[in-house]
Amino acid sequence: MTDFEKDEFWKALGRLYDSSIADRDSMRELHASVMEMGKSLVESMVEMRESIREQGVSIGGLRESVEHLRGTVERGAERQQALAETVELLGHDIQELNRNGQRDSENIRALARIAEIHDPPTHAN
Repeated sequence: MTDFEKDEFWKALGRLYDSSIADRDSMRELHASVMEMGKSLVESMVEMRESIREQGVSIGGLRESVEHLRGTVERGAERQQALAETVELLGHDIQELNRNGQRDSENIRALARIAEIHDPPTHAN
């Protein structure tokens, strides 16, 4: 293996390592984002619950209050559905990133074994 090939090999190995680190950081950011979305959903639900409590339904305004609450619940259900779909998609993305990370790790180990075969370390006596 020429010095140029060795240099290219180590550069490629470095890029693969950097990619693995970037994937790991992306997974962490993705996890934080999912947690933030969940927190936002809980806060929205608490706000809706408070809104419902504050409505103070009177006999004359019962119909309007029921329609308002129905709309609030429907919007909440739509938001919950959208969040559930987003979380599912993010879960798939996380699984893909994990698979990529595992594959990258296997590739790095294979490249290291190839490097050792082509240029075994020398031991000083």
